[in-house]
Amino acid sequence: MRVVRWLRGWCTAVAGCLGRNLTGNSAEVSGVGQESSPMSGTGVDSSETPRFRSGPSHTSTVVVVVNSTDNVIVTLWIDYDGKEVPYDKLAPGAQVRQQTYVSHPWVFRDAATAEQLVVDRRLVLFPEEEEKVVHVRRPEVLEWNLDTHRRFPQDFREQVKEILRCHRRVYCGGHKSKCSTGDALPLADGPPAQRSRGSSPSMDAEMPIDMLGCRLGQLPPDLLLLIVKYFSPTIQDILPYEETTVVT
Repeated sequence: MRVVRWLRGWCTAVAGCLGRNLTGNSAEVSGVGQESSPMSGTGVDSSETPRFRSGPSHTSTVVVVVNSTDNVIVTLWIDYDGKEVPYDKLAPGAQVRQQTYVSHPWVFRDAATAEQLVVDRRLVLFPEEEEKVVHVRRPEVLEWNLDTHRRFPQDFREQVKEILRCHRRVYCGGHKSKCSTGDALPLADGPPAQRSRGSSPSMDAEMPIDMLGCRLGQLPPDLLLLIVKYFSPTIQDILPYEETTVVT
């Protein structure tokens, strides 16, 4: 329990940079990395399904669709008006050899809940000229780290940017030699988040730096990343589409 209290103390320091109480939830900080977190449940993946429709094509092809989920799924062709037309129901592990055309997109849903499923982490399948085997799966949860940070909601990205700015300022103040070797956490790309009405105070504002520095400034960068990961919203790992593939 002493370790848990110690970690909660660091979370309080991080929360001080955000100007909000992130430790008010009863979840144990020792659950870093778990799917449920105080800020989860409201995150929405930015890659919403665009509007697609089938286009004219004389290039016939075949797609072998494999149900790699634990539930019955439905295959649906997106017709020329952009409407989903159901074709086959597949039991778990079953597959179907589907004749189609390269300009005919397909989607897949859970037969019971209508939840949209993914193929290769994308919501819509675009057939290719060569026959291909595809596996339909449920979207996985996207794990937060510095590489995936840009795919999270903007408000969360701005909060994390403020944390990193605050940490870098107080951490470098007491560990200048480490900062010179790049041990301090990098700042997110782009200019500092602009303060809006009702937002958290900027780290450039007057703040009790001594009070923050005695806690946040001593926080190892690796542990700070674990705390941010714990408070990250839960979003699905769904890849966006290039604009050239969107047909409206």
